[in-house]
Amino acid sequence: MKNLIFVLPVFVILLFVACGGGAKKPKDVAIAFANAMAEQDYETAKKYATEDTKKAIDLVKGMAGEKKPGKTPKYVVVSENISGENATVKLKNTADGDKESEVLLKKVKGKWLVSMDRQ
Repeated sequence: MKNLIFVLPVFVILLFVACGGGAKKPKDVAIAFANAMAEQDYETAKKYATEDTKKAIDLVKGMAGEKKPGKTPKYVVVSENISGENATVKLKNTADGDKESEVLLKKVKGKWLVSMDRQ
């Protein structure tokens, strides 16, 4: 019985890890990317970006001025369309008059990444 008390929690943890509890969906990646860009946290945004998009982020970073105080963005998913290795996620920023934006993603080595190119 003592062994069961120890083994059961370990088994449950392994089950969650094995079932891909850490795998992110396109909509999760899109929201994390949008939040990082809005906060001008470019290094975090790069974690969710393809190599070409990382270069574009560097350009944005070079042109960005000081962070302006304002409303904290609040993104909600409007839609998510997945087609093979590509996905499109529409987001709405409810803190900015419900402004909508579209985020394009590609699956690269099993991970969804934001792709600013239209291929």
